[in-house]
This record gives sequence, structure tokens and C-alpha cells, in this order.
Amino acid sequence: MTPNEKVNADLFTLSEQIDAVRALLSAPDCNTASDVDANETLLVYVGFLEACVPRMEQLVEGALGGKVGEETFEKILLLNDQLNRTLDDCDNPSVVTADTEGASAAAAAPAAAAPATSDDNFDPFGETDLSTPAAAPAAVPAVADEDDPFASLVAAKPAAHSSDDPFA
Repeated sequence: MTPNEKVNADLFTLSEQIDAVRALLSAPDCNTASDVDANETLLVYVGFLEACVPRMEQLVEGALGGKVGEETFEKILLLNDQLNRTLDDCDNPSVVTADTEGASAAAAAPAAAAPATSDDNFDPFGETDLSTPAAAPAAVPAVADEDDPFASLVAAKPAAHSSDDPFA
């Protein structure tokens, strides 16, 4: 078994444990930290997750040193984040319930509700009102300037589908 395969197997196990804890935290009878403390099954899972924290720190350090592949490195970072968030959520399990409900509501919302964007009205600094259609660009005069070597290129328009265009 290669190091990547071993790490991926460990990450899979950790992912399953995190999913189990999040499912238990989102249960209707788990709203406070005292509810978490009263649930022995949940405490066993949380104990496992807490024991994984030092190993995940070692994996992150090793991954930063290039000891695993790029995909495995990405999984390590994502699971480390999920692990820490899940352990933090054990102190406030009502957040997990709200997150779960919000995620399902967001998934149910139609994608068409999002405003359509295009490169024509892209404004990364928020300097213009994007709710109105962009004005057509001003026409470039076809007058050639003797001092501008690119004036002829601006005035000429490329064919829509040229046979010698490798990107058409």
C-alpha cells in the first residue's frame, strides 16, 4: 500500500466519522452542549475525532512538505477544516441544524433565481450598476493614424469563422 493509499484510507474513515457526528448533532434532540454531553454514542464519536486532531496536524505538515500527491493534499486540507468545524459545532449543535436546513433550502432554490452575468457587464469593483444592460461600445473610427501602428487592426474586424483560425 502506497503512502497516498494509506492516507486516503485514513481520510475516508475520518470522513465517515465526521458525517456520523454531524448527523447526530443535527438530530432534533441535540440542541445544546448539555445534550451532546448526555449522548454517549455521540461522545464516543467526538472522542475519536478529538484523537484525530494531532494526526491531522501531522498530515497537513507532511502534505505541505510534498510527501503526498496534490489530490490527497486537497483532501487533507478539506477534512482538517471539516474536523475542526465539527468539533467546534459540538459546543453549539443548534448551528448544525440551522446549517443543514439552510443547505437543503439553498439546494431546493432554482438556479434561475441567480442574476445572469456575462463578460460584457463584469464589474469586479462594483463601480457601475449591473442591473441595467450595458451600453453598446462606441464605434471606433476607421480613420488611420500615421503615428499609430495598430490603427489598422482596430478598424478591421475579424471574420466570424475563419478557416485558418485554429480556435474557431
